[in-house]
Amino acid sequence: MTSGPFPANTPQNNIKPVPGEYEARIVDVETIQDVRCGQHIADIYKIHYDIEEGDFKGFVVKDNGVFRYKEKDGFMYEPKRNWGYARFCELLRLPKGSKTTPPPAVNKNKVNGYIVRIDLSYKTFVNELGTQVSYPIAKLIKLLSEVPF
Repeated sequence: MTSGPFPANTPQNNIKPVPGEYEARIVDVETIQDVRCGQHIADIYKIHYDIEEGDFKGFVVKDNGVFRYKEKDGFMYEPKRNWGYARFCELLRLPKGSKTTPPPAVNKNKVNGYIVRIDLSYKTFVNELGTQVSYPIAKLIKLLSEVPF
């Protein structure tokens, strides 16, 4: 569940935050499980960030997706493919696994409420109807503070 007056990545009242860095609070973690990536399988975490400052306070933006590759029968597993997930875990001070063991899943109850710095940008593409589509995405830059309890 997201907070703020603007749901994640929706064009409410044509609000378009300016690209740049923002202080934000993690308010949700959306998990897409068992996504096939060639011969590999992964869970994808889309973190929802509620902007906490400036003219766009209350705007919720999603991360483009953090992939956690995992071991599963019938699929290849290469621990080095989890470099992005390991970096994400390192930034949030979460366990990140090792060279021989897969990283644990994100526990959204643990990270909800964290105050972070994000870099907001836009993903733009042309859809199958020939219309240009653009929506905001966020990338975690650093942890500012953990949940205060």
